[in-house]
Amino acid sequence: HLGLTMALQSSPVSSLYSRQRQSFHRHPTMTFHESVAAVDETDLTAEETQVITYDWDEQFEELLSFQAKHGHCNFPQNAPVELTKKFPTLARFCHDQRLEHRQLYHRKFCSGKMTLQIFDIDVRCRRLQQVGFEFDRPLAQWYDKYHDLLEYRNDNGHVPISEKENPSLYHWVRYQRRR
Repeated sequence: HLGLTMALQSSPVSSLYSRQRQSFHRHPTMTFHESVAAVDETDLTAEETQVITYDWDEQFEELLSFQAKHGHCNFPQNAPVELTKKFPTLARFCHDQRLEHRQLYHRKFCSGKMTLQIFDIDVRCRRLQQVGFEFDRPLAQWYDKYHDLLEYRNDNGHVPISEKENPSLYHWVRYQRRR
């Protein structure tokens, strides 16, 4: 079964964790039991500590839905509010997949062993690659700009771009020439 339930921490819990880390750094002599007691003393309600979960296959379908509407699988990490409302866990899902991909190739080439967990991650990564999911965002963005430049050259017959025509592409080409 390729469905993977992953837990996401809600912001009050993350906030609590952050406060505990700060407290520990201010009071490094605090023992583990004192830290647990401090957490127990907090007055978080059950709703605030509720953990959001997602099923991998369901999120993959959401990603395909996003791709059908937007033409790509690169869901923004800091998505606008309207996208966040429509796809509430997709940014986290994409982030998690990039981390898993990085960990997969580190494990695969370092250990050389294929465990069931590594096999499952490998299958999921292959499914994402088949639909055009970009694991390396900076490289994907570079190729997007490069293809924009080729398209501009085909449309206009020349490469020199004025800043007024296409400011984004102009600055990208300028940066590439300086490198």
